Amino acid sequence: MPRFSIIIPCQNAEATLKATLDALRAQTCKSWEAICVDGGSTDATRALVVAAAASDSRISLATNPGKSPGEARNFGAARLARGEIVAFCDADDIWVKTKLASLDKAMADPDVDGAYARVAFFRNQADRVGETSRIAKGPLGIEQLLGENPVYTMSNIAMRRELFIETGGFNPRITQSGDLEWLIRLCGEGANVIGIDEVLVWYRTNPTGRAYDLNALRAGRNNVLTSARRYGAQPNARADAQHLRYLAHRALRLDSPGFSAFRLSVAGIVLSPAAFLFPLRRGSATALAALAAPAIPRPLRRMLFCRKFFKPDFSNDTYCSIQLGLRAWFQGFGNDAVRPVGRSCTEIDGQRDRHRRSLRLSSCRDVSPIAATWAYKTCIPAATHLWSCHAEPVPSFCRMQRAHA
Repeated sequence: MPRFSIIIPCQNAEATLKATLDALRAQTCKSWEAICVDGGSTDATRALVVAAAASDSRISLATNPGKSPGEARNFGAARLARGEIVAFCDADDIWVKTKLASLDKAMADPDVDGAYARVAFFRNQADRVGETSRIAKGPLGIEQLLGENPVYTMSNIAMRRELFIETGGFNPRITQSGDLEWLIRLCGEGANVIGIDEVLVWYRTNPTGRAYDLNALRAGRNNVLTSARRYGAQPNARADAQHLRYLAHRALRLDSPGFSAFRLSVAGIVLSPAAFLFPLRRGSATALAALAAPAIPRPLRRMLFCRKFFKPDFSNDTYCSIQLGLRAWFQGFGNDAVRPVGRSCTEIDGQRDRHRRSLRLSSCRDVSPIAATWAYKTCIPAATHLWSCHAEPVPSFCRMQRAHA
């Protein structure tokens, strides 16, 4: 019998599922089974799982008797799973190879009912991580879930199978924020869910998904509050302010109308200035960016906040000007630590050829002072928010591609 049963709801996931399954095969803990519960895919998802199962007997395919991902998780965990511990993984997320080993160590304590860890967010490549989540202090509770949910995604939670069955699983009648509503019930019943202070999940951001749908997030909030009240929990000003900060951050990333993030931020600051603005690197940065957003031209706003609409082009003069100017502002023109990782970029200088693609920049001293000054004066509020969204000392999107020989 395997130690872990991994439930993977999937539907039309052929583009990402292979990477998810490859990450499972790479786990240092080998005692697991993966149950892919298909929700009626019309692409090659089922064929991909069948091929994976042929080469690895730990992988199997099932069909979702319901319609939603929550029903797929219920079916896989309650009906098909054989492991002592159930873990969920979405078909487009990737696990760090030590995830199961870390969970195994944490849940060796019989008093621990479940565990989660930190999450790193990426768009296309898991080795290019932007921001990361944080874990709560102490066991997970309803208060944290009502504020800024530290679990963030179902790919980041594991619990004992018997406990999952006792909670009744996910409510199939709740289509928005059903995962968070289940977490509320889990903690409300007294489960001891602890945080592991290391990144164990790479979460693929998808601007078209429900996690980025502001209307869906607002509607789901009502379901979550209803469940919380059953356990005597009421959202306070601090939790509401943190939730509004979360929505403001999403509004910026979605390229919502400039005043959307502005209104959300003002409402959050009025409710609880301390809860919204701190920690400074996240809260104040989000506030500055949201307050400045209405005054920033939309193309520049897309460039700074929303990767859905703007694909970085390092041969683009304006983009290089902005990114290198921001880099100069963050760490200073004379700091050698600001040296670009790669080498291919057009130098921004009106007196030089716009199409010189292989200029080698040794440091930010080589950036046109005019271009850097323009970026400095134009983007300070937005740059602060960008800095908060990237965990690396030098933001990864500032890396240049190598020049071709």
